[in-house]
Amino acid sequence: MTNKANVIQMHAAPPLEDVHFITEHVKLKEKISSGCDDNMKNYVTREELNHAVDRLSSKIDLSEAHTETKLANLEAKIENIPDKINLALSNHDKVQRQEHRETQRFLWGTIAIGGLSLIVTIISMFL
Repeated sequence: MTNKANVIQMHAAPPLEDVHFITEHVKLKEKISSGCDDNMKNYVTREELNHAVDRLSSKIDLSEAHTETKLANLEAKIENIPDKINLALSNHDKVQRQEHRETQRFLWGTIAIGGLSLIVTIISMFL
């Protein structure tokens, strides 16, 4: 048997332009009752939100710890820069001093050899 509440009398039927609205309303009710409403996909429950916040918070904490570690390493490297510069300058000074000594030896050797050859030439002229 049919339910009398579902039967619509012809004279009580909605106008034809309202039929589209009614069918959309029925479809929307079906979507809501089945849990597949497209509009509801944009919303979350408190539990889902809290879970997402906790996950993001832990990721942020890990990222901060990683960044702090990197900054500490960078700070240690920056602190070592003056020592490295002093070491490089010290090595450069040692090399320059060594080159200066070699240049002085060369000049004194050239002067000595030139002087000896001059003395030998003078002696050979008088003999």
